[in-house]
Amino acid sequence: MVNDQNGALQVPLALAFVIVVMISFALIALLHAARLRAEQQLRLDHCVGQTATRLAKDLNRIEASNKQIRFLRLSSAALPPGTAEALSAAIVAEAAIQDVIRWRWSTKQGRWLIQRGCDSRGDVSPPLPSMKWFRPPPDSLGPKPLEWAPDRQKDLVIRLSHSPGVSAAEVKGEKIHETHSGWTASWRPFGPSLP
Repeated sequence: MVNDQNGALQVPLALAFVIVVMISFALIALLHAARLRAEQQLRLDHCVGQTATRLAKDLNRIEASNKQIRFLRLSSAALPPGTAEALSAAIVAEAAIQDVIRWRWSTKQGRWLIQRGCDSRGDVSPPLPSMKWFRPPPDSLGPKPLEWAPDRQKDLVIRLSHSPGVSAAEVKGEKIHETHSGWTASWRPFGPSLP
């Protein structure tokens, strides 16, 4: 019988090699899962960020249009009757621009529900917030500026989740001047304080 010392060392080395290879594959699988989760969170953040930015931009455009309508109405009121036709047409045009912005947002709300956010399976997306603007009845000068419903807060939250990722942003209206507000979009932590 031959005594082989090399064979006794090869078995533990082979076993150690198999263990190292298995641990390497497990680490690669964990890193791949973490990468997929990070990509999913980036997708959620991108979708919510774009939507919140668009909402803030649209709301700021309506605020600017409201300011323009107020200016045109004051100018029209200062002119003698019958000479303010061009200003009346400009007021109507500004009101139409506001209506188009609100209509576009309504269609975005519908697409959001149909596509479940940004068109990805498994996304959970509550409805987008509504713009709480209303237009008072027109008078002899034409359409009046839009007004925000007094019983509604100017905090609009956009949420999207896909387990385990969650993204939320808030579009907030802040009074800048007595007749003008500004809207900003910011990230919002998702947790118990989120309605």
